[in-house]
Amino acid sequence: MNYINLSTAQSFTRIKEISIRKVLGSMKYQLISQFMAESFLFAFIAMILSYGVFYLMLPMLNELTGKTLAFSEQIDTMLVLS
Repeated sequence: MNYINLSTAQSFTRIKEISIRKVLGSMKYQLISQFMAESFLFAFIAMILSYGVFYLMLPMLNELTGKTLAFSEQIDTMLVLS
């Protein structure tokens, strides 16, 4: 499954929450900003976890492939932003 499908499925389960917030006076931009912030937070946590898993699994990958790949501590900002 991809992220868009999961987000769409989650939004259907949150209809009750959205309805209550709108009844209490929440504006459209507030709801959009909340969902955008949650999406960015989940993406950031996923990026941190993927770096951690890669760093831990790199020795096993080197052993399997017979190569000596190295984990660069320096983050290429253009690669992260693309």
